[in-house]
Amino acid sequence: MAFIDLAIRCIYTILICTSFFCTLSSNTEIKVNPPQDFEIVDPGYLGYLYLQWKPPLSLDNFKECPVEYELKYRNFDSKSWKTIITKKLNYKDGFDLNKGVEAKIHTLLPQQCTNGSDVQSSWSEATYWTPLQGNLETKIQDMDCVYYNWQYLLCSWKPGIDISFDTNYYLFY
Repeated sequence: MAFIDLAIRCIYTILICTSFFCTLSSNTEIKVNPPQDFEIVDPGYLGYLYLQWKPPLSLDNFKECPVEYELKYRNFDSKSWKTIITKKLNYKDGFDLNKGVEAKIHTLLPQQCTNGSDVQSSWSEATYWTPLQGNLETKIQDMDCVYYNWQYLLCSWKPGIDISFDTNYYLFY
């Protein structure tokens, strides 16, 4: 009887130790790096910007994982972020370039690759401002454009404050 009691205690001790070490090994923190070289690029298409990045430095441990990226972006005057989840290394959208753009991105690893927990990197951030050109006092004011039946466009504006009488403005679209 004492032998059976001793065997049960040994088995119980082994089970406790095994579960303790398994818990320790499964709690090892899994980390992933953020995307590299995150930037906002103006290709010259009047407000259309490219947000682009490169994969994280090291994904060696996650070669079989579907790596995703969470991208958040907005104009500086906006309170809400637009959010995109993508597997691509770029995204394109239109912006109001007079207000500046801010964006941030991080890497996401799904649960099936990380012992049942979602893993995300720290954020990479980028901003974009249109470079100012010319004398600010000559900048037009109160510009307004209206499309009529998608057939023609009528635009109007007020001239800048500090212009000479022979100044001409041109609209390119």
